[in-house]
Amino acid sequence: MAQQARSHPPRKELVRIRMALNKGDTVKLTMKAAQAVCSATARARGVEWATRRGVVTHCTRFSGSVLIRWEGRKSIDIWPAEAVEKIK
Repeated sequence: MAQQARSHPPRKELVRIRMALNKGDTVKLTMKAAQAVCSATARARGVEWATRRGVVTHCTRFSGSVLIRWEGRKSIDIWPAEAVEKIK
């Protein structure tokens, strides 16, 4: 039986991604995630996801999610850990 392609990274990779992110780190969306989020509505509002930066406020322990406060916003958004990358 052929194995189906996964749309998300394997569990080991998720653990490595989460361990690389800490509270207070500056992050941005990966290009793949930014392209997925871009829509006509987002472009009309002037949101440029590819260049948007944010700060990690919390890393969930089991679900692989990261809570991020984006620049210029007061609210916190929940994103999958594999959708963001740390800015050095």
